[in-house]
Amino acid sequence: MQGSTPVGLISWFATHPANFPNTFRYVSSDNKGYASYLFEKKLMESDYGEDAFVAAFAQGNAGDMSPNLNLNGTGPGSTPEESSRMIGKRHFDLALDLYLNATEQLSGSVEVRHRFADMSSQVISGQFTDGQVRFTYPSALGTGFAAGSEDGAGLGGFQEGSITGNPFWMLLGGLLMPSAPWLDDGHAPKNILIAPGLKQPYPWSSQIQPVSLMKIGQFGALAVPGEFTIMTGRRLKKTVSQVPGTGLTHLTIAGYANSFHQYVTTFEEYQLQHYEGASTHFGPWTAAAYRQIFHDLATDLANGTWP
Repeated sequence: MQGSTPVGLISWFATHPANFPNTFRYVSSDNKGYASYLFEKKLMESDYGEDAFVAAFAQGNAGDMSPNLNLNGTGPGSTPEESSRMIGKRHFDLALDLYLNATEQLSGSVEVRHRFADMSSQVISGQFTDGQVRFTYPSALGTGFAAGSEDGAGLGGFQEGSITGNPFWMLLGGLLMPSAPWLDDGHAPKNILIAPGLKQPYPWSSQIQPVSLMKIGQFGALAVPGEFTIMTGRRLKKTVSQVPGTGLTHLTIAGYANSFHQYVTTFEEYQLQHYEGASTHFGPWTAAAYRQIFHDLATDLANGTWP
């Protein structure tokens, strides 16, 4: 608010803006853009001038949440355009209800705790794993990554959940970005197609990732550099909520923040090696590593210290 004049809103919702298929050749903000349009233009009658109301529909932990409700890259409408409008309208309806019925005022400090984490070599306490000390590893992608997902098929000859893959592509991937036995063991059961984290002289995907915990009064945003699945996000928020003294009572995942290394799945989801698990860069304990990192950031926030 600026005085009594509303200036904008930000609404996090965990679903992909992917109603338009990967064959669509025009720039589009998809369902989230349509929700923004409904709020700004249709509701607030924005002229998009200097002081215009801004409705931002941001991304949450949507790694495994598709807007294509037929689960084959289509729906719920009969065309991608209709589906985008339908899902965008659902975004808008919920955001409008929350906007009109909001009563809780944010109050308290505005703070940020931030660090850069080398995700290729995290040592993870048993508190966040299966009780044993575990590790992350340099980035590698599995055969399920090349298969693509229900929302967009990948290369031919690959299938989600497969740990074998097409021999030709496996050979080509091994020549382009070869793995190593110790990396194969660390990423198991992933069957490594390419290992960008071992590429020399520089990795072909970023190993050092930015993470942030942002506090506005009692509200906290967990800024993560990837696509966290629904359950990964829930576990991450639970970890932060259990740290006493932060003053945070409301938490959200702010996805795709400041960097991007594709997906982060739970340990259980990783075992299936579907598209999301095969695209989890740093091995089966990636999610546990993030839980430990954010636990430390929340502890610093509670103690008034800095990483």
